[in-house]
Amino acid sequence: MKNKKILIALTGLLFVSGCGMKPEPKSEKPAETMDLAEEPEETIVPEPEFDLDISGKYVHSSGAGGWSDEMEMDENGHFQGVFHDSDVDEVVVYGYSGDLTDLKQEGDLKYSATVKNLKREEVNTDSMFPGMSVAEGEESPMFHEGDRITVYLKGYPLAELSDVQKSWVQSIVPLVNATTLEGPFLYNEKEERGSMAFIEYDVPMETFEPIGMDSTLQSDLTSGTGTWSTDTIWPSDMIEDDRVVSIHFNPDMSVDLKMGYTKPGTESKGQYVILDENTIQFKNLIINGERYNDTPIHVWVGKGKDLDPSAEIGYSTLRIEGARNGEKDILFDSSYLLEQ
Repeated sequence: MKNKKILIALTGLLFVSGCGMKPEPKSEKPAETMDLAEEPEETIVPEPEFDLDISGKYVHSSGAGGWSDEMEMDENGHFQGVFHDSDVDEVVVYGYSGDLTDLKQEGDLKYSATVKNLKREEVNTDSMFPGMSVAEGEESPMFHEGDRITVYLKGYPLAELSDVQKSWVQSIVPLVNATTLEGPFLYNEKEERGSMAFIEYDVPMETFEPIGMDSTLQSDLTSGTGTWSTDTIWPSDMIEDDRVVSIHFNPDMSVDLKMGYTKPGTESKGQYVILDENTIQFKNLIINGERYNDTPIHVWVGKGKDLDPSAEIGYSTLRIEGARNGEKDILFDSSYLLEQ
């Protein structure tokens, strides 16, 4: 009887197994099912990097009038700048930012890139242009969305640049005796405009020793008002930014300059020494807040009746010539009249 009971129990188990009942799933199955049910992660494609470090400050200016477009670029090609155009007591301002992308090498030391993500930015005009009436500008003359910009790197031969391109470089960096670019240069082929990297030269202050204080030339320069002004025929908006409009010689051998454009919050001044009867040299000269190299110039004073009643001419004149061949550190007119 015991054997029959065992047989019946086994038969019952076989019958239940053959009735289509599925065995309990293993514990790891639900975990596998959940993994399959999850949505795949979205693949994010990073934007192409601007793999060319041309970071720094750039200036777009013709050197004529009170306008300039200044921007700074970081190592990733992102830039932010301000265009401003000053006229007496009003300034037009436009702030902007954007990116240079789609970098492509065009040749040795020559690349091209596209302007993207250009947008307007707020400008703190109170600190940049104190006391001036401000109008909102419409755009940067140098950068527009989608424009292709050619990038010339430091060392690129100047001989391979066009005259138009070199004119934009010359207005920022003197090209005297230079054969290659001293820094990166950006050129918008469509607009025919260029922006040159601003290069700061280390010009240390020198210990000043007044030379020629009791000379005849120093006496002539400081005669009358001591202020010599250009007798220009050009309207004010056509006078170059770096043009010396007037020179005031002080008896203590200091000098004050008035430029075609005065950057707000800055001054133009320095010192001078007498090298010989027809040559003076400026020392520690600062123009619109920036220091210049010592600048020698040849000068001749022609006395008029305002200084010498026996003179044949009516007004005293100051004639100026550069003392270095072809080099123009600062733009002087060839003739100035003594202010009354």
